[in-house]
Amino acid sequence: MFNDVLSQQKRRVDMYATETYKKAKIVGSLSKAIQQGSKYGIWVAHITNASCEICINNNGKQFSLQSLLKEFPPHINCNCNIVTDKGVSIL
Repeated sequence: MFNDVLSQQKRRVDMYATETYKKAKIVGSLSKAIQQGSKYGIWVAHITNASCEICINNNGKQFSLQSLLKEFPPHINCNCNIVTDKGVSIL
């Protein structure tokens, strides 16, 4: 039983580390795009049966890169991407 609990906690830590790394990469990429003169990005959802309503509703919509710094990604395990007005893919 102890090993099961330990294994579950390890999976949580691994997931948190992966998502924290992903968020840091996104913030860095968005910040770089802003410095290079990009103003907005288009939300590109990877739509599957498991896609959330937020991602489906935002697919194809334009957002300021400043707002995306705070709002993207909207949840863990998000497979969406942002393409800037200069055609640069954030992920």
